[in-house]
Amino acid sequence: MARARPNVFTVPPGIDFPRVTVEALLEGRLFPVPDAEDPFRLADLVLYVPTRRAGLAFQQAFVAVAGRGSAVLPEIRPLAEPGDALERLLAEAGDDGFIAGEKRRIGALERAFQLRPAVAEWQARLVEHRRASGEDPPPASLAETIDLAEALGRLIDEMAIEGQDLARLATITPQDFDPSRFDDYWSLTRDFLSVAARIWPDICARSGVEDEMAARLRRIRQEAQRLAREDQARPVLVAGSTGSVHATAELMRVVSRLDRGAVILPGLDRRLDAQSWDLVGSDKAGLPTRFAHPQAVLKRTLATLGVTRADVTPLGHETAALAARNALFSEAMRPAETSGQWRETRPAVSVAEALDGMMLAEARDEREEARLIAILMRQTLEKPGASVALVTADRALGRRVVLELETFGITPEVSDGTTLADSEAGRFVRLFLAAAESGRSPELLALLRHPASRFGFEGDELQALTHRLELFLARQHRFDPALPWAARVAAVLAGEAPAWPWGERVAPHDLAPLAALAATVDRAFAPFLPQAGTRRLSDLAQALGATLDDVSTVFDGDFTGGDAIEETLETLTRFGGELWLTPGELPALMAQRLSATPLRRPQIAGARAHVLGFLEARLLHADRVILGGLNEGSVPPAVAGDPFLNRAMRLGLGIQPGERRIGQAAHDVTMLGGTTDLVLTRARRVGTAPSLPSRFVLRLAAFAGPELWEKQVKARGEACLAALRQLENPGPRAGSQPPRPVPAEPRLPERISITEVETLMGDPYALYARRILRLEPLDPIDPPPDARDRGTILHGVLERFTKEPPAADAEQATQRLRDLASAALRPLASEPELQLFWSRAFEAMLPGFLAYDAEARSRAASIIAEARARLDLELPSGLRVVLTGKADRIEIDAEGFARIVDYKTGPTPSWKDVEKGRSPQLTLTARLAEEGAFAGLPAIAGIAGIAYLPIGGREPVIPVHGEKGAADFAPLVRDILPALIARLDALARGTEAYDASIRPNRRRGEEGPYDHLARIGEWSIPGASEEGGEDA
Repeated sequence: MARARPNVFTVPPGIDFPRVTVEALLEGRLFPVPDAEDPFRLADLVLYVPTRRAGLAFQQAFVAVAGRGSAVLPEIRPLAEPGDALERLLAEAGDDGFIAGEKRRIGALERAFQLRPAVAEWQARLVEHRRASGEDPPPASLAETIDLAEALGRLIDEMAIEGQDLARLATITPQDFDPSRFDDYWSLTRDFLSVAARIWPDICARSGVEDEMAARLRRIRQEAQRLAREDQARPVLVAGSTGSVHATAELMRVVSRLDRGAVILPGLDRRLDAQSWDLVGSDKAGLPTRFAHPQAVLKRTLATLGVTRADVTPLGHETAALAARNALFSEAMRPAETSGQWRETRPAVSVAEALDGMMLAEARDEREEARLIAILMRQTLEKPGASVALVTADRALGRRVVLELETFGITPEVSDGTTLADSEAGRFVRLFLAAAESGRSPELLALLRHPASRFGFEGDELQALTHRLELFLARQHRFDPALPWAARVAAVLAGEAPAWPWGERVAPHDLAPLAALAATVDRAFAPFLPQAGTRRLSDLAQALGATLDDVSTVFDGDFTGGDAIEETLETLTRFGGELWLTPGELPALMAQRLSATPLRRPQIAGARAHVLGFLEARLLHADRVILGGLNEGSVPPAVAGDPFLNRAMRLGLGIQPGERRIGQAAHDVTMLGGTTDLVLTRARRVGTAPSLPSRFVLRLAAFAGPELWEKQVKARGEACLAALRQLENPGPRAGSQPPRPVPAEPRLPERISITEVETLMGDPYALYARRILRLEPLDPIDPPPDARDRGTILHGVLERFTKEPPAADAEQATQRLRDLASAALRPLASEPELQLFWSRAFEAMLPGFLAYDAEARSRAASIIAEARARLDLELPSGLRVVLTGKADRIEIDAEGFARIVDYKTGPTPSWKDVEKGRSPQLTLTARLAEEGAFAGLPAIAGIAGIAYLPIGGREPVIPVHGEKGAADFAPLVRDILPALIARLDALARGTEAYDASIRPNRRRGEEGPYDHLARIGEWSIPGASEEGGEDA
């Protein structure tokens, strides 16, 4: 029997939707139910809910309301799968012939492959059109084609959701379309949509398949038709759906008219005045009011149900505080056309009461926001039985909060709309393909350190080998990325035995297993290297699946996403037989597929902490709700463009524009806004850019008024942030003292170079850490050629040039230097940009150096390059220290006087640094020359001059400080060695410490390799130097 009046209810925001619904059902307020003592009174009930998560919430509500009594729960069906459970089970088992008329369902990826040929043809026509216009666009990749094919599939789904015939795509044109005035793009797109409107039904009919959305909608319509046709004996309830899908709204219409049927809507606004309500969803209103209002979908559903707001019965009791809160959100979300009425409506709302229990925390950045949220969630969980949920559209924020909660030993239930790309297995696949494609150490090390990696070794053994690979190969060498890993390891093993960072040499047996690991890596990467030939996608997908199974445990069930990746690879294998692509295109294709596939996580019954997306949080009830990441562009989401249709064309087709997502977000925020303990959070800065508050936050603040908003809502948030900042910065403390170590004997190294003397003068602690503690700083992974390498190359080129006989003329000298530089820069072939940059810098230096060299050779009797010196220093304490050094260039004139020249590729020290002894390179080298410490250097009559020669290409090749006479440098050369001996003796006796407070004259922001050991940040001002400025 059908009702004369639809049976429709609503539950206001802030009330436990599942519990109130179950209570009303059992009390007979929805429709008559059997006697309460009958445990089978709910067995015949069919309950339709929006999602599986909502179904679990209703199960828990039934258990909670039933108490200790026993009862058979009703059949709960998610509207995404509306058919009978037995039919679904048989269909999933693959018995397609068991159910009459049932077709095989295909997923989004399979549909995209079916549509791919048509999309590829359209892309090719667009490319041809652009080339005819004089452009040179690259051909579309397979990933781009599949992405567009999926966008076309979503358009087909939207047409089905709105109940529109797909054939209408063949007739749609832009408003005021004139082929002579519009770009050819529109004509091409219209032609393509016309083809798509025909080919997809043909493909489905020819293959006997049905896409998932079509199957879902068909089942909903069949269910509605069955309920309307038959004398329905079983009670039916639709709870929590807004009716956004046309077929779902039709099912709700039928159920609302059943004698034992009811529909319960979430959060219907019964407060909004009639004028504003009439504007919502109206064609006469602007797009925001028509589609982006939180009540737009519900109003359309009421029209389908054939009821007005007055016909809807509210369930649950609104307290005065909750009524005020819901009134606040209703007013804040009212249509823009009537927002001018706030002055009249505000006195009717108890704003102070509405804001009680609500706070807004605006953190400095995402890190602070995540930490505050984690602390607030922990605070809630300290109350027995209390529950808390973070609801956010920002997945990165959700991950940050989960990590922060782990520091408290809290593992929340996470269901935030994460995709397969962010699953454990998905990350492994992306790391594997990135490492194979790049050939670089960072990607390989990240892959090997993934917990699923094996590559023929047990987990602990592989991690130990990865550590050695990092230390002895990745941090000490940079190879051509195309070189096999086995060849790189062989080159390392063939060289001198490397040392651990603490100075001990490595035993050969410690490195031998690296060869086996490298060979396994090469075999695994071989099919996916960029230089591998073009292959079928099916072969690549099959090879990828087999390789992942060989080198990892991602498919063993211990890692999230493993099963879904297997399904994705199977689909690619099944439909990629006719597609040819290079291995270089595979990473982009897999990244596109993984990002497009949602990650399904199992629900945790009884969990008290949740991290959810807005979709997953619908019908949620928790003691504290935290709405995080409330920045514009996140909540509400930015309106995405359609690659095929503009807004006007979508409206012409009867499908909703992107603004509908704003309306969905507004309804979600309104439903959660009724929570008594409501926390709103946002970060003022996201990444490196400032952010804007969500429009929802701004509307709430505007209606509440600045006084109450600042004093209540923001003040509570600022208090929490202040407490958090106090935790991180507890206030003033006793100042730390810089370390001044005095080691046990021996307190000096046996040998010290001139470069290390310079370190001693500027940063004694660095010398202590390196030579006494024997701590070597770790090089970066895949160390790029840097200033030191450039200096080594230039020094080597000039050394060879200087040692050769003089060239016959300037042209020959120029060509010889170019040849030497070309040979020296050849190993940089894998770094073409850097090779070109250094080559040009060398060319800039070339004329100046040749001019200087010619002038020097004209006045020098001999020139000695790269001479090495050694001098034994007898200290007063009785110790002996060997001083070593190397001179870049010593020019000896006919009278036996020497000129000391030091090449500089970087900044040259000032004369003040030379005088103060902070840069003793020239003066010590000159003193060693006077002492006859240079091997192969004849006795000299004295020092004629000292100078730095810039060879970096940025400064003129003119000797720096070369104009200084003997009166300037002779006292420095005379005094430098006694001063050094006295300093070394004080260190040897222990009367002087290796003082970390003596800072080198560094530029602001520059760090030394041992600054972290010296805890510089605890006792010094960053960038401060011992003395300010240099000589002009």
